[in-house]
Order: sequence, then structure tokens, then C-alpha cells
Amino acid sequence: MKSCNTDRGAPPTLLKPLLKPLLLILLLRTAAAEIEHGKAAAERVVNGNYWSPACPAEFHKAWSAQNVASVCFYVSSVKLDWHAARTACHNLAAYRSRCHGDLASVLNTGESDFVRSLMSQLQVNDHAWIGYNDLSWENSFRWTDGRQGYWTNFYPGEPNNGGAYGSEHCVELMNALNGQWNDRDCSHQKYYVCKAYCV
Repeated sequence: MKSCNTDRGAPPTLLKPLLKPLLLILLLRTAAAEIEHGKAAAERVVNGNYWSPACPAEFHKAWSAQNVASVCFYVSSVKLDWHAARTACHNLAAYRSRCHGDLASVLNTGESDFVRSLMSQLQVNDHAWIGYNDLSWENSFRWTDGRQGYWTNFYPGEPNNGGAYGSEHCVELMNALNGQWNDRDCSHQKYYVCKAYCV
């Protein structure tokens, strides 16, 4: 009667010298991938928002207050009405896969200072559209990108809807006036500021 070979799972003798180096390479690659994955996760998750440090072309990176994740801003070199500017922001970010862009939400003084600095660097000292508006309901302002925030920076006496018969529903950032905001008729031609979030 033949005896059973209980060592069938053992590798052939010729492969044994290669196993240790191959195993070491596999372990090193796995460890490196986990480190990169951990870095990416740290960069992407802040307050439940998924952001990437890589910005679409023409956008500029601004660090969040937590200095972990980034948002990306773009200042135009041409003037458009508010609705056309919003479409342009969507299209600019869409060129990079998995990015969403809209007219900028400016949620705090840090973002306001960054946008103003960027506008000055690009020699845009005029007013520029941002995403704040009350198009849905008079005097109930919201950000187009859905961000929540209670910080505002309206110029004294604004928003005023242009008076009793006004129709000012879109907000501009006035770089020459310390970045303060004003409501304007959306049909005006202005520079514009976009903001992109990428996953």
C-alpha cells in the first residue's frame, strides 16, 4: 500500500530561495499602499466633506481652517452675468473627473482673505460674482453649492434689493471695498469666483 504524501502543499525546492524576497516585496508594497491610503483619507475627510488637494486646471488651492483638506478657487479673467458665470464654474470643474464646481461660497474670513488675495494677484480689482443669492425667496440668502454658513460680509446697508422696486438677487464681492458684499441685479456683467470640491 502506497503511503500518502502529507507535504503536497510545500513549494518545490527550486522556488524556496525566491519566496522570501517575493514575500518581502509584497509586504513593502502593501505597507506603502496603506500609508498612501491613510494620507489620502486624512486629506479627504474634514467635517464630512470629501475634498482633494489636487485642483482642476486653472484653480488655486486654499487650505481649510483645519489645515488638512483643501478647497480650490478660480477667478475669471472675463465678465459674465451671474447665471452664465455659474454655468462656467460647473464646466471648468467638470474637465477634471470627479470634481464639482459652482460659484464660490465664502464661508469665513480666511476664505475671504484668500479670494481677495487671489483676485489682487490676478489684477482683478473690480467686483466679482459669488454664489450667495436670494433667487428662490426674497431676503433668504443661500449658497449655490449647498454649503451652510452663518458668516456674512455685507457692506453697511446691504442687502437692499436696490430699493422698493428693486430686483437685486445675486451677490458680488467687492475687492476694492475690503471684500465686502453687495446684492446686484443678476444680469450685470461681472468677473466671477468659482469654488471646486473633488473626490
